[in-house]
Amino acid sequence: MENIKLGFFEIFTYIIPGFFVLLGISLTVENQNNVVAFVIEQANNMSISKSIIFLVVCYILGFKCQYVAYEVFKFLSKKIWSKRMKDETSFNKLEDEITQIRHFSPNNFTSLQKWFALRGMCYGMFFSLVLFEIILLIRSMQYNQWSDQRKVLLAATGIIAILFLRRAVTFQEWSHNTIRSSMKNMTDFKKHNK
Repeated sequence: MENIKLGFFEIFTYIIPGFFVLLGISLTVENQNNVVAFVIEQANNMSISKSIIFLVVCYILGFKCQYVAYEVFKFLSKKIWSKRMKDETSFNKLEDEITQIRHFSPNNFTSLQKWFALRGMCYGMFFSLVLFEIILLIRSMQYNQWSDQRKVLLAATGIIAILFLRRAVTFQEWSHNTIRSSMKNMTDFKKHNK
């Protein structure tokens, strides 16, 4: 147990999004009128072994949803923020540039890795919150359960999901800006040192 370490990246990129996916799955299996009380009750009844299994399941769900979350992010961000995303090349096509940055500009590469991680966290959270919101909305309509708690959950989840998507776009821009400025600085450096 001492060797298992979870960092900021794993918690926010995989475990928390996986939690919302798992909560959505739980709501499809068994309708809960009071979602907050259900979560608190489940947390109170967890042993250490159940907690470990819970974290592993959340991690796996979050990890598996990353690909779908990225595809949804690409599609929606280009539709909603077309001006900001118009000339954004896929990072897979910039592999040579990223390799050069890693080799010749380690500080910029560290920043680039940070932007990639934060972008992944944001679009993962966006996707899992939207999935949870859709399930909660369907179950609310299906059972005609419109308590104040559900209304607040639906509104808050929707707003937070949009904010996460917006931040993912910002981190996408910062990643591209870091690549462009790094490559320009390296090109200028080579010209001056000829």
